[in-house]
Amino acid sequence: MPRSDKTGRRQFARSSTAALLASSASLWGCRDDAGEPAQPTRVSESDHSGYRLPGRENVFLPPYWGSSTRKTWDGRNVIVLMLDSFRWDFLGAFGNSKVPTPNLDKFASESTFFTHSYPEGLPTVPVRTSLLTGRFTYPFRRWQVLYPEDHPLLPEILWSEGFRTSLVSDTYHLHKPSYAFCRGFDDVKWIRGQEQDPYVRDPAIVSAVNVEPFFKPRGTRPNESDETRTYLANRHAWKTDEDHFTPRVLNSALEWLKAQPRKENLFLWDLLT
Repeated sequence: MPRSDKTGRRQFARSSTAALLASSASLWGCRDDAGEPAQPTRVSESDHSGYRLPGRENVFLPPYWGSSTRKTWDGRNVIVLMLDSFRWDFLGAFGNSKVPTPNLDKFASESTFFTHSYPEGLPTVPVRTSLLTGRFTYPFRRWQVLYPEDHPLLPEILWSEGFRTSLVSDTYHLHKPSYAFCRGFDDVKWIRGQEQDPYVRDPAIVSAVNVEPFFKPRGTRPNESDETRTYLANRHAWKTDEDHFTPRVLNSALEWLKAQPRKENLFLWDLLT
């Protein structure tokens, strides 16, 4: 390669690097005049306000609900199947051979795999907060309720775009008073009794539960035995596999889909713990 060509490339690399460094402050919201990085700012004056990250202000301003912004009205259906404790390597499609998953494997064969996609906020409630709001939660948002400032939520936006929406879930924490994770959905079905959900309260049933065969103390929380008793009381009447939470959630979701007179522009969020 001629020497002049090499020199030209070096000069280009140096000038590009200098331009990138010069613009980095504006790209990332840094303040080069004060010498200190910009700090997160509050969305509102509320005690429960979320935060905007420097340089990411537009991320926190999704479209408001109101008149539709869709350019075409072709029928679309969206089904979100979210499993709280389902690892990727549990699927046969990813090489697991211990437990057969033929239906999910068939679905995977017709789907796109996102093998490097990771949730930004964990665990249960923060990741759902992130998905419903489109906002970062870590490290400024802990396990907490949805507030009026958290708007618009995903189902609220879809409602404005002509979708019929439904939430079917057995995730106990989303059903807690004031958590408001059902906000914006047209139809909501809670499958009660998961974890320590105080669903069955009959003292005769609760006191009759024998915890010993199912409980092994770990010494981390003093009320673990009571939580186990609550869960066992919630499922005291189960007789078949169809009584378990997963089939009840999925069957309820299928019933909702079948009951819809319009088979397009449907949004179903199916959450399992």
